[in-house]
Amino acid sequence: MRVNIFKNVVAARPQETELDKIVYMMEFSQELCTRTQVYRQNLAWGHKKKVKTMKITRFPAFTPCVVLYEGKTRQNVIGLTDLCFLDIDHIDKEKKIEEVLNNLRNDKNVVLASRSVSGDGVHILIRYQLKDTETPPQRTTMSADEMQELYGKIYDHLAVVYLLRLGLEADMGAAHMEHMFIASYDPYLYYNPEAEPLMLDLDKVIKNGNVRPFTEHINGKIEKAKELLSKNRVEEAEQLLKECQDWCITISGYSNGETKEKFSLNIPSLNDLIEKINEAKEKVAKVDGLLSTVKENIRDRNFSEANLTLGVCYKQLKAKPDHPCKQFLEATRQRVAEVEKEMVAINRLLKQEKKDRKYKIRGEQEYKHEVLYLIEKFNDLHSAFSTGKTEECYDILEAISFGLDVLPEDDNTNLLREQYQKWDAIFYEPE
Repeated sequence: MRVNIFKNVVAARPQETELDKIVYMMEFSQELCTRTQVYRQNLAWGHKKKVKTMKITRFPAFTPCVVLYEGKTRQNVIGLTDLCFLDIDHIDKEKKIEEVLNNLRNDKNVVLASRSVSGDGVHILIRYQLKDTETPPQRTTMSADEMQELYGKIYDHLAVVYLLRLGLEADMGAAHMEHMFIASYDPYLYYNPEAEPLMLDLDKVIKNGNVRPFTEHINGKIEKAKELLSKNRVEEAEQLLKECQDWCITISGYSNGETKEKFSLNIPSLNDLIEKINEAKEKVAKVDGLLSTVKENIRDRNFSEANLTLGVCYKQLKAKPDHPCKQFLEATRQRVAEVEKEMVAINRLLKQEKKDRKYKIRGEQEYKHEVLYLIEKFNDLHSAFSTGKTEECYDILEAISFGLDVLPEDDNTNLLREQYQKWDAIFYEPE
């Protein structure tokens, strides 16, 4: 592919050369390597005037997006190429730049990705094609202003696409078609001259606008979802976010499969809200399972185990005051509290019954009556066991346990307790 290149940013007349040659220079030129190192060193020292001068005089620059004739102003533009140049500046951390470049290496629409001359930004050339057209003509009958209007819409749309793909905003001040790509040294740049074009529908390009209205639209959807969550309308919020996510996937140029396998939509606020809803649903599902166990413990009168499990439930449902799913978690917490209230009431009733029976068993007559009652219950237990009535056995064992609790310990009752333990071992095998 042939492009126009200038000796530096301030040079007036371009020369034509192959993009391959420019990339080779950026990757292997020792002279360009030295200039790039000196520039970045002066930038680190804070020599603002010097680096400004160096940037426009010491580095070659080319115009990848347009074809020029005898100059570099808009009036010298005679056609568009099939490339769009996105300039992403001031990426905070070295690790983040490497992550961005790695993502771009896996991007089938990227022709070139390299560090900017400052070292803290990324320059990206994306190949595109408008729907129902061939590649952009090298020459066109459109006026320069018409070409800029078209290119501006394409740039705005691709800025949104790569906001979704990378989570970073392109410089919206670089949306003019003759914007120059300053060639700096980067031995680890990515170059794919056979990159596939990203198909763009002109109607959608016009409709979607640029990064700011797009971001405002997404934020509006997120706020609406949060409002639904505040009313515990979780399913409606999920549906709204799913529609929003699918819309973003469509704009990003990926399919659902590609997004799941290779990429993630880089909208932190949207991703974060979806993640928090999923986490809350997982917690509620876990608590529902634990509540089933608690109810079994209550039925078996295993109140200590039930108390421990309820504590785990409450711990699972803890949430910060600003958690978007607070109402959803709070509704589940109320269900846990209702089960706990039921358990406390049953436990209190049983304790009172035991207390009442202990109060009654005072004289020898009452003592004998209770012992005979338990012997009769053991006979009932043996009979129920012989006929395979398991559920009835559990009820009888519970009644025997209750009766032994209110009897004093002596030789007679200890024999009964030993008998009870043997039967208990049959029905409640240790795990």
